[in-house]
Amino acid sequence: MKTITEQFDLLIGGEIKAPVKGEYFDCVNPSNGRVIASIANATKDDMDQAIASAYAANASGVWSSMSTAERGIYLKKIAGVIRDNAKELADIESESTGKLWVRIKSRILDH
Repeated sequence: MKTITEQFDLLIGGEIKAPVKGEYFDCVNPSNGRVIASIANATKDDMDQAIASAYAANASGVWSSMSTAERGIYLKKIAGVIRDNAKELADIESESTGKLWVRIKSRILDH
């Protein structure tokens, strides 16, 4: 049974990119065998691009020059987005792992 609902590419340097070799792998729901997504199969070349991008971002000083308090503001915003989307994140995790939705949602919200 193959039903792909979404394709996920790579996020490198703030841009969504297809993998260098154009290869993807299926994410399968283990409880029913249904393919729920097609995920970019990153290679060493993709990782090298991502690492170079991360080094460049760090060297720019935008994050590293922020105070701890400023960084904390951003991290709290990220935590809020995770909390606000806990149901969707739990749905995705449950589909891709076959774990019980209730347990996954409580793990997302409790951390």
